[in-house]
Amino acid sequence: MHAAINLLSRIFCAMPRGSSLWVGRRIGDLRFFLMPKHRAQSLKNLRLVFPERPLRELDAVVRAGFRNFGMSIVETLRLPVEDTDVNGNVIVMEEPEKFRQLAPSRAVIVG
Repeated sequence: MHAAINLLSRIFCAMPRGSSLWVGRRIGDLRFFLMPKHRAQSLKNLRLVFPERPLRELDAVVRAGFRNFGMSIVETLRLPVEDTDVNGNVIVMEEPEKFRQLAPSRAVIVG
């Protein structure tokens, strides 16, 4: 199992970041369609919290969550590369009030 994870990590590290995240979203899509029990439970939970929202909207939120999970897997496997280029993807700030001024596409660590 360790060898397979290491191989996947090497593959994702060799890919451009955008392409690897695209693959991560597709992994999330596969999980969305192949795990109907998890999808149904997620939808049930959202309906409890947002009963007034249309089912179509809640379903889109669930699918986005699955896609985000897939991207998180890929980003974890890309850590050997991301660790060396973290400054291009993350902003470390000492002043939290500046957080609101950042572009939403950047990760922020407030310290």
